[in-house]
Amino acid sequence: MPNLYDPIQNPGPLQDQDRPTPQMIVDDIHDWIVWELRTTVNSNTTDEHQLYGAWTTFLHEAFPPSGRFLISPQAPLRRVVEENEQDDSDTSFGSTGALHEAKHLPGREVEKLYPDFVAHKVFVQASPVRVRRILALVELKINEQALTERGHAQMLGYMHRASSHPNRETNLKGYLICGDKLWNYRLVDDDPNDLGQVRFNRKPRNIFIDSANEGVELAQELAAVAAKNWNDPA
Repeated sequence: MPNLYDPIQNPGPLQDQDRPTPQMIVDDIHDWIVWELRTTVNSNTTDEHQLYGAWTTFLHEAFPPSGRFLISPQAPLRRVVEENEQDDSDTSFGSTGALHEAKHLPGREVEKLYPDFVAHKVFVQASPVRVRRILALVELKINEQALTERGHAQMLGYMHRASSHPNRETNLKGYLICGDKLWNYRLVDDDPNDLGQVRFNRKPRNIFIDSANEGVELAQELAAVAAKNWNDPA
């Protein structure tokens, strides 16, 4: 492994590997990370930032760097510009394949949305152009008041914004987490009658209780997305 100051060549595309199963990925999650996450969530924290360390580390385990996955805190979901909305010289393609306002334009780009975490698949290119696929969105809330005031509306906004980015997971999933409660969101790509809509469960799941009767456990669900995208070509 190189030091940061060592010369390094472009590593090129990821070579095909034996695709791990979701269970294999879950089995590699370190016990101390689950312990830290549970302890942090159950410690009645009063500031949302106190949750970020444990959740960031857990998400990195569910999306391992060996598969070229990246957990991006506060990654902006930029507004997509429609063709002919602006001159070509005033637009540029972003890393997720969408057309955006060019950064050389005066003023500040408006309507950026910032989920707490975005899980990306990274495709290393020969050129400096960055290519990423959006795999999952995660939003944290510290208490029921914050959840009621902003949580659900924010998640719906994130999901609809991500729907206009070409480089994203089919049936993209979002996760709204408040303490030990989880709400699942899914962008519909497989039902012609509901295409582009966002479905979500109104009754939350407890992430620390066996959910055999309520759906797939969170780590398994995230690991399934990682396993599916392990060897995907750019």
